[in-house]
Amino acid sequence: MRLSWWAGALAAIASACALDPAPAGAATTASNQIVSLTPVGGGVEKMMYRHDGLVLEALVDVPAGVAPRAPVLVVLHGGYLVSAPRLRHFPLGQTAPGMIHLSDLFPDAIVIAPEYRGYLQSQGHPAMVNANASDAEAALALVDARFGANRHAVYLLGYSDGGAVALAMAETLPGVRAVVGVSPFTGYALDYAWENWQLGTDTDTAYGIVTAALRLRAMQFAFGGSPGQVPARYAAALPDGRLTAITAPVLLLQGTADRHVLWQATRALSNRLAALGKRIRFVLYPGGHHGLHTAPYQAESDARIIAWLTRYGLT
Repeated sequence: MRLSWWAGALAAIASACALDPAPAGAATTASNQIVSLTPVGGGVEKMMYRHDGLVLEALVDVPAGVAPRAPVLVVLHGGYLVSAPRLRHFPLGQTAPGMIHLSDLFPDAIVIAPEYRGYLQSQGHPAMVNANASDAEAALALVDARFGANRHAVYLLGYSDGGAVALAMAETLPGVRAVVGVSPFTGYALDYAWENWQLGTDTDTAYGIVTAALRLRAMQFAFGGSPGQVPARYAAALPDGRLTAITAPVLLLQGTADRHVLWQATRALSNRLAALGKRIRFVLYPGGHHGLHTAPYQAESDARIIAWLTRYGLT
């Protein structure tokens, strides 16, 4: 969800339902290591791990009797797209039942759902795509070290902000075999251009301000200006700056009634990837809402996701 743009107004709400922080002093080093593994049901374990000076959470499902060097499915949830320093333990992330469902679909794979910094039990505050990708990559590396995952058979499934995180990971990680983005955030510079285009037609308002204007202001504040004013800062933010590094096939699913991600921006991202010679499939759902979680889009989009991942070797 593109809640990031409403950070100021939501901060009080989120802090009111914040979870208890991890024990004081728990994160004492920036080195990566597993702190604890706790069963949460259905074979899913909550992994608390240390990365970048923080103790973070990830859900992990390693099937019983899984073959050595098993493929890995990394599931990436949505959230804030600009930094939200006032928030801690934002109550948005993956659930154990969702993990169990994915494990049933792909019984031979290890499934990981990183919570990123600032979400659920993870320390820190919600950050931008670069940091979220770093947290997810650290979780993947630790699961590899602990359970023997196949780092050359990694599959990435991201929703909303998680779609951008999936693209960012595909830019920096070797061994990614397929990427799926559902209602994906398309990157800061590209989104800025389409939000600016939408200013004259946007009737959606939040806190009395046209939503497109609010989102533009949020990015201007985060980067210190517009892409025209500080292009290097936008270029350094993933996934904008390194789309050329993607080698895995990419599936993008988007609805036209999405009020959080502009379908035109997703189409523009697809066209950009195609122009770079990437293997890309873009599917547009007329009337589909954010995440495509409602009928009749849910079943059809799920089928496309499963077919795409299976096509490139996930079983």
